[in-house]
Amino acid sequence: MEIIFLGVGEACDERFPNTSVLLSMRGEAGEVKLLLDCGFTIAHEFFKYVKDPDELDVVWISHFHGDHFMGLPLLLLRFWEMGRKRPLSFVGQPGISRVVRESMKLSFPTLADRISFEYWFEEIEEMKEYCIAGLSWRGAYTGHTQPNLGMVLRGKDGAIYYSGDGPPQENTFRIVEDVDIIIQESFLLDTDIYGHGNALANLEFVRRCRSPRFALVHMQRDAREEIERYFAHNSSLYEDIEIYIPGPGYRLTIE
Repeated sequence: MEIIFLGVGEACDERFPNTSVLLSMRGEAGEVKLLLDCGFTIAHEFFKYVKDPDELDVVWISHFHGDHFMGLPLLLLRFWEMGRKRPLSFVGQPGISRVVRESMKLSFPTLADRISFEYWFEEIEEMKEYCIAGLSWRGAYTGHTQPNLGMVLRGKDGAIYYSGDGPPQENTFRIVEDVDIIIQESFLLDTDIYGHGNALANLEFVRRCRSPRFALVHMQRDAREEIERYFAHNSSLYEDIEIYIPGPGYRLTIE
């Protein structure tokens, strides 16, 4: 399983692209490449790492805030320009089809008529298990300002939890077990703010779920240095967990 952090920033961060992950996992029929969220700044980042327009299999959208989905029109425009042929799946909560189609129409009004490859939509409901692209999917709503599904993905080579935005809720604990890594939005160090998680509370979430790895993303732009400093100076407090504060382009392989 390979994870590339295309972006790690929050919506207004001028230094770091929006939080997004390019994930490669082994499914029932072979390798599957997924893009987890595609905000304003992500299409350009994606094409730094993916040169083949047919390489991507699935796009997952955690929720319908612009820094998590508004890069889709540009992604699709570039696929069209590059001559993509393979079908593309969009997976998300109810409303995913409407949101993607409306964003395309607003951004490039004739794009939907020009795209030559097929694309379809899969809607995910909370706590139900799905098999999509040969992988197991199971989501739970987090405590965000808009409905946001945190998602557990399981393949033949491992499992991850990707939060999107928002702290875990009780159902989150029911689905996040035996995952190899938790990728969790961590807006501030130790302060609760409506709709977002904080790093120290998230560390306890990781411990409770017995995950061996914890990646902090989507940190508030002025809080990132404080969070980095805290974990650098208190490593003895979390010797049981591998902590990552990745930058854009950070690549992690889990075997």
